[in-house]
Amino acid sequence: MSLFQSHSSIHGLTIRFKKGDIVFITDGECQVESEWAKRFRKEKERLGFSLFSILIDVGSSSLGTLKEFSDRITAIKQLTGEEAKEVFIKF
Repeated sequence: MSLFQSHSSIHGLTIRFKKGDIVFITDGECQVESEWAKRFRKEKERLGFSLFSILIDVGSSSLGTLKEFSDRITAIKQLTGEEAKEVFIKF
């Protein structure tokens, strides 16, 4: 599910999902509209969840967009072995 689809799903979540966490894995290549990021942050606050972003570094990726809506960003080279273990231990 893309983050855009999850935003639509988040809007309809019930109270039993409040204060959960979302782990978002990306290559950082996508940009989002500022209005979308604003709505997403508002829903995050309303539902009390956190968004942890994992940026898989592909060379030209940027943290700019992720900073708009992520609570925490971790950049890694690959999502395998020890790097993956370290990412999830930190969360």
